[in-house]
Amino acid sequence: MHGFNSIMLKDENGGSAPVYSVASGLDYPSSGPEHAFLHDLGRVTYDVIGDKDTIDAFFTLSRMEGIIPAIESAHAVAYAMQLAKRMKRGSILINLSGRGDKDMDYVIEKYGINFEEPPGPQGEAWRRNALWLLAWKLALFTDVVCLFL
Repeated sequence: MHGFNSIMLKDENGGSAPVYSVASGLDYPSSGPEHAFLHDLGRVTYDVIGDKDTIDAFFTLSRMEGIIPAIESAHAVAYAMQLAKRMKRGSILINLSGRGDKDMDYVIEKYGINFEEPPGPQGEAWRRNALWLLAWKLALFTDVVCLFL
């Protein structure tokens, strides 16, 4: 596909299969040749995370830690959350590439903003994040936004 050998999602005729992801950066039926090479060597494995789990992870990380991940990275967060439930011990390292603020228009339009504050120590991170989201949305319609936390 596109001049390189790689693994690819194919339809019944061997052509590229139609794909969809909530993350526009993942709407592609193939991966890069480096990923295909590592996969063929058995050095990496790939799994699937659905849109619902991805968006849940997006909101969980945003609310609990005040970190707004890119939707593409939220797939990794969702997988890590599932993996952590199965692990008996150890650590998981996630590289959050990109910024979630570029996805906020889509997220707010599609899912809205929930202003219910979570209980316990997560409330402070939630308040910072909810105010940031509000300020970001206001910035779309004004020239200057000042927010003092």
